[in-house]
Amino acid sequence: MRTVLVTALLVLSAFPASASELYIVPAYANRVSNGTMSWYSEVFVTNPHRHLVELELETMIGESEPHGCRFPEYSLLFPTTLAPGETRRLCMPFLTSGAFAFRATHPLVVTSEMIAVRGREASLVFTRQTIEPGRRWIEPGEQGVIFNVRVNPPQARANLVLMNPGGDPITVRYTMVRIGSSPPVNHAYEPVEGSVEMAGQSVMIVPLPDTPRHDCRRLFACGNAEEHEVVVEATGRFYAATSSVENDLDGSFRSPIIRSAESPPDGGNRNRH
Repeated sequence: MRTVLVTALLVLSAFPASASELYIVPAYANRVSNGTMSWYSEVFVTNPHRHLVELELETMIGESEPHGCRFPEYSLLFPTTLAPGETRRLCMPFLTSGAFAFRATHPLVVTSEMIAVRGREASLVFTRQTIEPGRRWIEPGEQGVIFNVRVNPPQARANLVLMNPGGDPITVRYTMVRIGSSPPVNHAYEPVEGSVEMAGQSVMIVPLPDTPRHDCRRLFACGNAEEHEVVVEATGRFYAATSSVENDLDGSFRSPIIRSAESPPDGGNRNRH
């Protein structure tokens, strides 16, 4: 089957205007394989209320081939409703890999995981990766902050995951700085700055380099960089997250969490490091 680009989908006009609860899943895969490993996502939604909650797809971006749902009898398709106390699996039958966002009429409990499978049937190895769902788009000129990003080559590396839901190209700028336990450690690492151009209605993965070190010989705690903070902003509405990948002894990997961007405490403006 031919692979096609899935463009953004607008919320149906019949959907209630009160559906203001936004949930962004910045990474999604369904039966994606590179020959040695395969990936698939599990996204569950729970209605904690005593009334129905309506859900509708807002946007879906990525590569697609029509395919069925895993466990279709337990899955939901957009648009849909959740009964009081109900937990169901979300199914994206036309999205093979990419990202999507949906809205609900009331707050939900949303959990998302990426599962990697390696090996043959007799000796399969599963790795589960938690994905933090985002709750709002980052607006043009507004800064988002991603905390606790692990970068420590070659043991740990990180990728910046970007999502442009609009139809116009945008420029995304990022600054990454190492966070240490004391000011001398912070000052031993130079911030890394970069920018990328994104096409409209696209997702992009940007490898993050290690923060360069300088004058380390005079500092007791100047080792490899680990915990970082990434500040992002763009010329258009977008979303950002990071995926930290840690290598183990046999060359496979585990990436415990995809962290999503948050607004800084001052409401969207954070001084560059």
